Amino acid sequence: MKMMMFLVSLALLSAAPAMANTFHMQVDGKAQGKFRGEGSGEKNGLITGMHLAFEVKSPRDPASGLPSGKRQYSPIVVTKEWGAASTQLLRALLNNEQLKTVVLNFYKPSPNGSEVLFETWTLTDASISDLKSYVSPTVAGDPYSGKNLEDVSFTFHRLEILNHETKDVVVVDDTHQ
Repeated sequence: MKMMMFLVSLALLSAAPAMANTFHMQVDGKAQGKFRGEGSGEKNGLITGMHLAFEVKSPRDPASGLPSGKRQYSPIVVTKEWGAASTQLLRALLNNEQLKTVVLNFYKPSPNGSEVLFETWTLTDASISDLKSYVSPTVAGDPYSGKNLEDVSFTFHRLEILNHETKDVVVVDDTHQ
């Protein structure tokens, strides 16, 4: 009987979904002000992100391998579900609205199962350079399967990355390169 209870408990624990890393975004435009949030509960007023891509390249001399020019920053691309902020994001793109700040807060699971803020990215003097709306393909087991999604590309003049665990700060400022 004890063995049966152990196996049932083990099966329930292994079937429970693992808490994933998440991130939430807040956008403050010069013309539109704070963008509407799509989150709920503690995250009310925030835009929930599903995926993020960002790339930095340092051009290299092919012969020596040494740096040969200015670093190149790709736009930060955030994937999110269509929601309350979607029309505001499109309007910001169409009107070339300057975004005073875009703040991205990244969370990870703690040992006790709650979410812990571990990193904050703050884009200053940003703008939206591209917006792509689509319906994701239906794939069995994919949590984003068949959802209405959009990729929002942000360019920026300044990016500050703060790691809350180490208190380390990295600042990218294209006006001082």
